[in-house]
Amino acid sequence: MKKTMYALPLLMLAFAVSCKKDVRETSAGNSETTGKAGFTNENNQFRFMKKFPLPDTGVQVKSSDPMARGTNCTVQTVTKTAGYDENILLNPNSDIIYIGSLIKSETINSGAYTPLLNVTRKPITMSVSLQGVQGSVAKTYLPSVSAQRTALNDILNQKITGDQPSEVSMEVNQVYSEDQMKLTIGTKFEYSKIASATANFDWSEASQKTHVVAKFLQVYYTADIDIPNDGKLIEDDPSKFGPYSPVYVSSCTYGRVGLFFLESSKSQKEVKAALTIAYKAAVTSGSIEVTTEVKNILNESTIKVYTNGGSGADAVKAIAGYEEFVNFIKQGGRYSINSRGALLSYKLRYLSDHSIARTVLTSTYNVRTCDETISQLYSFRNDQDGDHYIGFVPNMDSYWTYEGPAFKAHRMAVDGAYPVYCYSRRANGEHVFSMGGTPDGSGWISEGVAFYAYKTQVEGTVPIYEFYSASGTNHYYTPASTIGSYPGYWTERRGVAFYLFPNQ
Repeated sequence: MKKTMYALPLLMLAFAVSCKKDVRETSAGNSETTGKAGFTNENNQFRFMKKFPLPDTGVQVKSSDPMARGTNCTVQTVTKTAGYDENILLNPNSDIIYIGSLIKSETINSGAYTPLLNVTRKPITMSVSLQGVQGSVAKTYLPSVSAQRTALNDILNQKITGDQPSEVSMEVNQVYSEDQMKLTIGTKFEYSKIASATANFDWSEASQKTHVVAKFLQVYYTADIDIPNDGKLIEDDPSKFGPYSPVYVSSCTYGRVGLFFLESSKSQKEVKAALTIAYKAAVTSGSIEVTTEVKNILNESTIKVYTNGGSGADAVKAIAGYEEFVNFIKQGGRYSINSRGALLSYKLRYLSDHSIARTVLTSTYNVRTCDETISQLYSFRNDQDGDHYIGFVPNMDSYWTYEGPAFKAHRMAVDGAYPVYCYSRRANGEHVFSMGGTPDGSGWISEGVAFYAYKTQVEGTVPIYEFYSASGTNHYYTPASTIGSYPGYWTERRGVAFYLFPNQ
């Protein structure tokens, strides 16, 4: 009986959500700051204020240390600093984030977001990017939470003709700590809203688990401020605000968000590829064939999602595998009077020159990198004829009963390792794994290379013993040097068959 090993295509997803572009610094009064014709900034009393200094972006590897003896992994201590032009909002009901809201710039990177109150404001004009609105898409008002809600409802309650296009994107990243997860998502503000999603994740260096965040965004429309040509948004004297220019919310994006948090025993490449394939299958209405292997990777993972902008309130909930993941992506596919979306993200600008105010986040975390040519092998048995089998696929057909993880082996050729061939003899229901060519006797069929192993012990490997039952014509491979169960059944201990990696 030949076993087919399925190869998972390593598709990588590169749909960026949080832009990380450099913003050109300009002098006060330069129209390049906003790209707006006629912009002078000449009446802006804040135009000479300094901007709060931010750290340089980049990645530093501070150390690289081997893991414990007997593993195929190394650990690097990484410090990463990333800048964001656009910020994810985890609390759509925040009373701080609205068009024109003023915030102390020195409190942004800490996540405190201290608002500036008791300010004499000038009226602002806000417009939305919806198409086909039968009426005005702009409103002028004094900025406040309530004023924006009223203005937005007035615009959205007008008749809208035609379908509204939406931008759909997903970004997948491996994460190594909760602190790094904040950087990956692109926010510290209101992070507590989703902390429960990863409360049970094992972040220890010894963990064999892979942790991945998939950030799904579906943008319906944006609401944006009209920056006045003279640059003046408030009447107050700059001296009351301290040494640094305040920032203000210049744009808000509305739609639907899903932040998926996955913990899996599979490699990061396998998990990323499975998510990519499932996502593409969802957005292309099933035109992509999805293999059982891909579905099983998601079905066997622990998945939670923070969702907002669809039906119901924002919440963290569990996702039961592939089908629920695909259903989430498919639902709520477009803007309508009954599905207007939630506030997803926002942009900040400096009050001094109206350039983009980037949010810069820094995280230090340990990156555990493993040799992904080494994969888990699983053990199976057939109770009818006593046959045993080992393979990389954890879910075989109904002929086999799953016994659990056996040991680990190389999927492909590496220096020092040799091919281990699988031979089957259907008459006896018998499988043999051998480095030494076709077994003695007639009727053997080669099923090809099963995996790669070592003829002598190398660092990190253990001996794998072969046991044989004459009555059952059954071969069994295990790192245990003795078999406690059914000692009379196993008539021969044939010694070390090869050397491979243990489960732990």
